[in-house]
Amino acid sequence: VSIKTSKPVPKKCITAIMKATASIELEAPVEIGQVIIKDICGSDIVATRRIKKFNFPNKNI
Repeated sequence: VSIKTSKPVPKKCITAIMKATASIELEAPVEIGQVIIKDICGSDIVATRRIKKFNFPNKNI
């Protein structure tokens, strides 16, 4: 999912934010504006795209 910070962050924080977001795994559904990481370098990381949850039919029947 695409993400952004909720407000500007200092350049010195960008590496820390990249490391924190690199290993994040989310489960659908995800809504636009949903907080993904709270308060990192004084800003929240939020989703910028909606991801729907899909229920795939069971193929083992």
